[in-house]
Amino acid sequence: MRRIERRRFLIAAGALAAAPLVRGQKKPYRIGLVPEFDELPTFRAELARLFQQLGWREGSDFDFIFTGAKYDTLEIEAATARMVAEKPDLILAVGTSVAASLYRRTRTMPIVMVVSGYSVEAGLAESLARPGKNVTGTTIYAGTGVWAKYLELLQSAKPGLKRVGMLMSYTPPGHTRAEIEPVYREVAQGADMLGLQMRIVEVPSPERVDPALAEMESWRPEALVLTSGQGAWTAREKLSGLAVRLRVPSVTDFPWLGIEPQPLLTYAPEVLSLWRAAITYAVRILRDGARPGDLPIQQPAKFELEVNLTTARAIGLTVPQSLLLRADRVIQ
Repeated sequence: MRRIERRRFLIAAGALAAAPLVRGQKKPYRIGLVPEFDELPTFRAELARLFQQLGWREGSDFDFIFTGAKYDTLEIEAATARMVAEKPDLILAVGTSVAASLYRRTRTMPIVMVVSGYSVEAGLAESLARPGKNVTGTTIYAGTGVWAKYLELLQSAKPGLKRVGMLMSYTPPGHTRAEIEPVYREVAQGADMLGLQMRIVEVPSPERVDPALAEMESWRPEALVLTSGQGAWTAREKLSGLAVRLRVPSVTDFPWLGIEPQPLLTYAPEVLSLWRAAITYAVRILRDGARPGDLPIQQPAKFELEVNLTTARAIGLTVPQSLLLRADRVIQ
């Protein structure tokens, strides 16, 4: 090698050795999240911690992608369009309606549902055991029979009740009729088994909250099932407030943190376990090459029962000791 060429080679080699090995490492995976949550900094830190427990660090192994859409904005279609345009390596979807919107836009990007309802009926999976498409994750409701359980819990809280109302916020357009049909079927079966009269009033949007509450109040229910769909999410205080105003017990299907009054009962999976399961799937898909269609949609290992005695006092109810003994948490 001639002296001048050798000199150039050594300079280039030295510069290469001194430079960060950016291209020698795998580029961080880009993981999308739809929707976001109000306390994004805290929530993002918690997500990063869950990934870190699996050996993944934000910035080196993965980066988050956000769209700015919140759960209660009803801007899901626009948010999923923005997300798919970003071409992430994987998307974490909160809710069946979000996953369905994403699935309509992409049949190749892996979609992992953090929370979902009836994925098979929604057309997102061929079965829970073998989804067969580009969508997997966790479900709260499918195959759990939980809707009849809500009625049984209300009857346990107030023995002898006969009239139960349900404010149903899992409705079109976010949820198809085919997807929510199992909810109506399970509620009807549970009511028949327990000898209850049921009245279901749908709450498809924030604009329909007040008319729905007025309709329910005129029926004079003895207990209420409160659901956590997008249409009613911003009006949770109004929904739980109706139960207190009517002095009747209520149960909700997901924790309603940060609002007052609280429902009397909350019966739901432990939220962190849902995120942990979804993130584990995300890592398996991205790191290990697992296919979403081969990963079973997971049902909750356990539902937790919370009883709020502050609400019990507000409605003048003495919660039976038998129900308190079943509770995982009793809020004084």
